[in-house]
Amino acid sequence: MLHLGRHPHRGGGSLLLLDGALTSPHAPARDALRLVLDRADAAGALVGIVLACGLGWLIFSSTRKIDLKLLFDGSTVFLVLFAAFLVSKAMHEFGEIGLLPESTLLSGAAVVVYFGITHVVSSRYGVSLIDAFTGLLSGLKPDGNSS
Repeated sequence: MLHLGRHPHRGGGSLLLLDGALTSPHAPARDALRLVLDRADAAGALVGIVLACGLGWLIFSSTRKIDLKLLFDGSTVFLVLFAAFLVSKAMHEFGEIGLLPESTLLSGAAVVVYFGITHVVSSRYGVSLIDAFTGLLSGLKPDGNSS
């Protein structure tokens, strides 16, 4: 018998319960229900595989022409600016708990020091943050040419 009830172990969410249908002594009803559930699982798996393949092809075909230099310049700029925001926020929080004096000048100085350290470390590994910033800005020009 099917009825709408509450799951005893899940905090009371509504759930469709199969009362004894799979443990029924009536073998034909039990076997028919298991067959329907097995076919539904197989159909769901097939639909999932087809959708995953279609989505993969769509992503691949639409992203083949992405300018990777622009993509990596943009992600570099975003990560550096986000990290600078985190440094500024950390200085503010240290000021609130009393480890450092509360000062926007101190937060700004910490961000400038962070940019300096980031520039030195990145240039040591052959990455120019200035080139990343200018490459991103030139790639985002309205004419769309990044060269």
